[in-house]
Amino acid sequence: MVSIAGALDRIKRDSNSVLSYRIIEDVCHELKLQWRDTPLKPPNAIALFIRQVAAGNVSCAEVARLGGGGFTAAGYCTARSRLPLEVLQACSKRVYDAAISRSAASDRWHGHRVWIADGSGLSMPDTPVLQKHFGQSGKQAEGCGFPGAAVLGLFDLHSGLISQMIVSPLRTHDMKHVAQLHPLMREADVLLGADAFGTYAHLALLLRAKMHGLFPLHHCRIVDFTPGRAHTREGNKAVAGMPRTKWIASLGEEDQLVEWFKPKARPNWMRQEEFDLLPESITVRETRRIVKLKDGRRIVVSIVSTFLDATAYPAKALIELRQRRWEVEIDLRYLKTAMKMEVLRCKTV
Repeated sequence: MVSIAGALDRIKRDSNSVLSYRIIEDVCHELKLQWRDTPLKPPNAIALFIRQVAAGNVSCAEVARLGGGGFTAAGYCTARSRLPLEVLQACSKRVYDAAISRSAASDRWHGHRVWIADGSGLSMPDTPVLQKHFGQSGKQAEGCGFPGAAVLGLFDLHSGLISQMIVSPLRTHDMKHVAQLHPLMREADVLLGADAFGTYAHLALLLRAKMHGLFPLHHCRIVDFTPGRAHTREGNKAVAGMPRTKWIASLGEEDQLVEWFKPKARPNWMRQEEFDLLPESITVRETRRIVKLKDGRRIVVSIVSTFLDATAYPAKALIELRQRRWEVEIDLRYLKTAMKMEVLRCKTV
């Protein structure tokens, strides 16, 4: 198995090992870039940029040295700033497509591809333009903190490969952009994530796209596994301790099908016209188990999922899949450390 550090070392020595010069040049031609034949023409600048990042975001002066001379640090910095974002994104997609095509059919959970949506944060230089665009933590006095970005990524569970990263101002809720990740998935794919993703609106969107979701139940949601128990509808007078979901069927001990009702209030991250198209209710599965951790501690794990067939998808398998969601935390930590991305270097958006 190739480690991130090992892959980076290979790229440092030869950036063509992951993205050949010919492919970069083809992408530039496809996007109709025009250039003069200089040491810093777009294909060369992109190849140098890859080496710069792989080397730990070294200085532009170091890039000039790595490039063997023929241009200055200032010249490289200018050439890099002129690269259209679309070109870099297209090159990144070429690498992603090549990597994902190598995934084996065995890299599936019950025949499904599994993705994890997760957020993180990054710090960056204290420049006026970055402060204005990204903002800073509310715990810091104005002018005393560094700008920060909220990052939302879509990860392949089996390989850790990043399909997409969305960068936003620091105080951006992950739900604002999670629907933008759906088009990157296919029918029957599974999405894992934090409890913030386990909302009625988000699950309804996944079901409409014929995809699956599995998330922790939010701590504020009342869950009752009593067969035939009473419930209260959204908009009706709330009754203390009474769930707002209708019991449908028991699938086993603390495992049930329930009907979730469409809330009256539209979530802030969704447009009104999108909310109006959602069904009045959806059927989901609620499951709860006590899980023993490696250190001997026992915790209660409660999840909501769209897997309604208890025979094809036993409760134990769902809980085990839920536990694998934490692997993305290791992936993120390793990437940020190996790539030296805890603090970004660039001074512009």
